[in-house]
Amino acid sequence: MTVYTGRASDFSVMDAGVAMISASERFHVQAEGYAQPFRIDVAFPAAPVPEGQRLPVIYVLDGNWSFAIAAQIARALTIGPDGIPPAIVVGIGYDIDGPAAFGTTSALRYRDLAHGVDEKHIAMMRGMIPPALWPDGAPVGKSERFGRFIADQLKPFIEARYPVDTSNQTLLGVSLGGLFVLRTLFTAPSSFQRYVAISPSIWWNCCELLEAEAKAIADGGLRGRLFMGVGADEQAQAPEARMVMNLVEMAARLRRGCPELKLTSYIFPEEGHMSVPPAGISRGLRAVFAA
Repeated sequence: MTVYTGRASDFSVMDAGVAMISASERFHVQAEGYAQPFRIDVAFPAAPVPEGQRLPVIYVLDGNWSFAIAAQIARALTIGPDGIPPAIVVGIGYDIDGPAAFGTTSALRYRDLAHGVDEKHIAMMRGMIPPALWPDGAPVGKSERFGRFIADQLKPFIEARYPVDTSNQTLLGVSLGGLFVLRTLFTAPSSFQRYVAISPSIWWNCCELLEAEAKAIADGGLRGRLFMGVGADEQAQAPEARMVMNLVEMAARLRRGCPELKLTSYIFPEEGHMSVPPAGISRGLRAVFAA
């Protein structure tokens, strides 16, 4: 270890590497059916947990971007009377760092978090990302396979290593991740007990998600807790996506058709698509864990 003494000439750096938050572990998981490994980050509660106590678990999509924020917010929210219980936070991301991370993870997100293909949007994104980071023929719209990976491979992996309460599981996602959260609720509602969808991309593929929502309402089987949030400025940022109105209309339909679903929705003033996630994660977790 090098100690900085206050003189610039003495300053040096050793063992440079990727930073991680404290009290956490990282795994590289080679999942069946995937060429590249997933990066699984696991954060523990800030305070010691009594021996034998089972903990809620919060699965966070887009782990490369959202894990550290969600883990630290979850820890902070355990302090105070209106907070949430200590929980294990699991980030699901990709084993990619450096300059290529943004483009490559963006392409992989469209593979894992989206259902079906939105040709117009994909063409726009391909114009923004270098071809080397999103090669021709890369799959899009494979969220069902990704859902099976979480259910059949990742959950057993986590449950075998940590004291997880399998009756108290949360799925959290932002943007395309929010789309995946809602689709999971509509198509496999018993997979989790709590759902947090922030700025969900309901617009994807001509609002294809609405078909799954309509079937879920018709079946009358939605229970548990759901938080949906969106930034008020998102409507003006992308009027064609109708981010705010899509969420408001979906919330109204769910309240009418699913009385047993404990739903909270919120429009965050003065927040846009890229600024709303921290506030959304905080309010969303408090909402789905509220007494």
